[in-house]
Amino acid sequence: MKKFSKLIVVSMLILLVLGIGLSGAKPVSSDLQDKVPAPSLKIEKWIDSDQRVEPGQVVTVYVNFTNVGTKTAYNPVVVEPQFENFSVTNIKGFDERKWVEIGPNATFSYSYQIEFVKEGTYTIESTTISYEDAEGTEYVAVSAYYRMTVTYEEPPVTKDTEWRNLFISIVLIALIPIILYLINKYVFEGKR
Repeated sequence: MKKFSKLIVVSMLILLVLGIGLSGAKPVSSDLQDKVPAPSLKIEKWIDSDQRVEPGQVVTVYVNFTNVGTKTAYNPVVVEPQFENFSVTNIKGFDERKWVEIGPNATFSYSYQIEFVKEGTYTIESTTISYEDAEGTEYVAVSAYYRMTVTYEEPPVTKDTEWRNLFISIVLIALIPIILYLINKYVFEGKR
């Protein structure tokens, strides 16, 4: 009987350690559920502009990546898209040498500026980071991308512009009968 009691006690302890009570399953603590048991890089990419710009306008692109996993990411390789139709300038913080390993909760950021030279629709492609864990398993993280429309915009119509256009229309409408009268008097009657 003593062995049987000890077996029940040990079984109950095991169940409690595993998070399972006699009344059913209990969830594991939320801290453990939220953690990924591997390196996991999350990339956030955003721009400081609307998605409609004019030629010659400079847009800043920000990239932030964080290891949200519980293990260190090793040998990360950051790949930014190739920009063929616009120029990239003012790169800040992009230094792959400091990214040999990215520990849990570590965050790195960089930014760059692009200038759109001519009108068109362009895509700022995704940033990709490939990395591996301590065992050499390879992972890839990909950011969002942005589509930009580059065009010259008409200036907005103001109330002053609307009133000026209305005044010109009224004057032209009022002048039409006068012009017709003068043409009739001097051109057609003058020939008789």
